Amino acid sequence: MFVCTGNTCRSPMAESIAAQFSASRGLGWEVKSAGLSAFEGDGIAEQSAKVLEEKGIEIKCETSRRFTRELGEWADWIYVMSPQHIEFINMRYPEFSKKTKLLGEGIPDPYGQGIEVYRQCFDRIAAAIEKIEI
Repeated sequence: MFVCTGNTCRSPMAESIAAQFSASRGLGWEVKSAGLSAFEGDGIAEQSAKVLEEKGIEIKCETSRRFTRELGEWADWIYVMSPQHIEFINMRYPEFSKKTKLLGEGIPDPYGQGIEVYRQCFDRIAAAIEKIEI
């Protein structure tokens, strides 16, 4: 499970990257994404979609969904993009604290910035996913 704030930029990219990473290595991961403050049904950010297309990665999350207790229960691991996301989950869902981790060293939010920032975000996410040990 990959979690960010709105589930329109970082976590949809992470879900799509992880799904392709898993498929290409035969890992059998089932991945999802969500946002802590997502508006259900919002579309993936145009720049996120463009970067995934440039990299030849199929978009797995076309509309946003809000993180729920059920999604947290479903997940073996919850990878978040910032320390604030960890704090939120620990406060609201303390039962998930042991399975909630920061993805890499954290992934800055590219929302509202140019395509190059989204490409950098993609690269950081991809590098962090390659280091996941399950």
